[in-house]
Amino acid sequence: MARFPGFWKVVATNWRSGLREIRNSLFRKSYLGECRKYCPELTLDDLQPHPAGERAQAVMRDGSLVDDFLVRRGRRTLHLCNAPSPAATSAIPIGRHLVNTFHATFGSDHAHAFENTGRRVAIIASSAGREAPLAA
Repeated sequence: MARFPGFWKVVATNWRSGLREIRNSLFRKSYLGECRKYCPELTLDDLQPHPAGERAQAVMRDGSLVDDFLVRRGRRTLHLCNAPSPAATSAIPIGRHLVNTFHATFGSDHAHAFENTGRRVAIIASSAGREAPLAA
């Protein structure tokens, strides 16, 4: 990670907000100040301990953040590299888009969708002939 140029560009651009996040994780009063921007009547007693959340974020070499789905094509594969929302990765329209992209890239012999137990399930097959589910 330290050798990836995009990492250092993100750090250089976002170091202040990163330090603020660390401060807010360590000090309840600091976090309360941030929360009061949206709900001024909150007190320290209103804050309950809870683990911090994490979210993976794709970063390009130039340091720009990938805000949307990032689809990359391999020689015989299609890769979904960035999924901004866990719910979106199983969304039928996203599965349909990936199947259509696969179809356009590799031809109709290798991409298809089928019905399964009343729900639409998007399936793609790599050009080597192996199937991989994309969305349920």
